[in-house]
Amino acid sequence: MVDDLKNQLGSTIIVLATVAEGKVSLIAGVSKDVTDRVKAGELIGMVAQQVGGKGGGRPDMAQAGGTDAAALPAALASVKGWSARNCNNISVRQCRGLASRHSH
Repeated sequence: MVDDLKNQLGSTIIVLATVAEGKVSLIAGVSKDVTDRVKAGELIGMVAQQVGGKGGGRPDMAQAGGTDAAALPAALASVKGWSARNCNNISVRQCRGLASRHSH
């Protein structure tokens, strides 16, 4: 999904998050042309720290987990400011998506 979004959006930084059973899952993607300024692992680390977690990955893709779902909205909101400080001349758009949880 992140690769598809990167292909559609061009120069971009993406952070996706979900909460399931009280645990936060995060994934960050950075288009190749931006990795000289922003590393997905640094970005995901900043977000994960705010939700009581940690993570890592490649310069263009990283994953993390956390335990503080209540802190997720503020953590995601901080991405815009972090990106603006680290990526001059890249448009910063904030999108919010909804995910559904299915019981088995």
